[in-house]
Amino acid sequence: MINTNDVTYSLTTDGERLNGFHLVGNPFTHNITFAHLNAIEDAELVNGYYVLNGEGAWGATLGSNEDDVIKVGQGVLVKAKSEGALAISRQPSAVSRQRSGKGQQTTDNGQQSLCISVSNAKYSDRAFVVFDKGVGLDKMNHENEDIPLLYIPMEDADYAIAMMDINVNEIPVNFETNVMGEYTISLRQENCEFDELYLLDKETDEKVNILEQDYTFIATSSENPERFILMKDNGQQTTDNRPWVYVNNGDIVIYNIEGDADIKIFDALGRCVYQGESSDETTRIANGYSSGVYMIQKVDDNGVKVQKVMID
Repeated sequence: MINTNDVTYSLTTDGERLNGFHLVGNPFTHNITFAHLNAIEDAELVNGYYVLNGEGAWGATLGSNEDDVIKVGQGVLVKAKSEGALAISRQPSAVSRQRSGKGQQTTDNGQQSLCISVSNAKYSDRAFVVFDKGVGLDKMNHENEDIPLLYIPMEDADYAIAMMDINVNEIPVNFETNVMGEYTISLRQENCEFDELYLLDKETDEKVNILEQDYTFIATSSENPERFILMKDNGQQTTDNRPWVYVNNGDIVIYNIEGDADIKIFDALGRCVYQGESSDETTRIANGYSSGVYMIQKVDDNGVKVQKVMID
């Protein structure tokens, strides 16, 4: 039987594992949007929702773009801030995206936001910063542990969708991965008028205007997640881009070492093939590696640095 009536779900804020999260589905024979989901009976939803894709990634979605549709039979994961009920209607709410029976609301048109994405050759993740009042969407770990995590840390929680004041000067961006390799961060702004937004990599001290160019970096599974900062002002940080590793006759030469250094070498599969220490300003690791790409990690008084080298 084809359903033509509104569907109502009870919303609670407790649970053993995912407090406040509820998996709800599109009960109609046509696509719907986030505007079709209306919190009633004093309930309140946080901003956005999750969709689980075929790769095992929980993808955060604002629900404010035309492409953000909830397909026929598709389930989405929403979070209740307060208890009550959720009505899924055949028609979108007359008030665009009204999220609460208490009257709190945001509008799709003109909502100012940043979408920050990270990707490698196989997987990707993203986080949003919405310049508005309201409650953000907590970050969830992916079902597939090989997919990287990108999120916005705040005092009370880590967020896939973070709500902030547009006058904020710095936005911390955390990154985690279980797979060593090359990753790229990009940024898209919606209804904002930033000419410059600088991404600072605290591990390498590199800084780029992320609105003009993507940023590619090397990451390992052992790094501090608190690696990146988005900044409006380019004058707040200095950079240190001195080279520190090269290949000579098959040997790996590491220099510009400050203090005692822990050195690791990883192959293209992420396996640690060398681990050692050095207190010399320059150290040479003898030829003993087959041809291929290797990741060199140096931890010294300058911090953690990672660089890719090619051995022919």
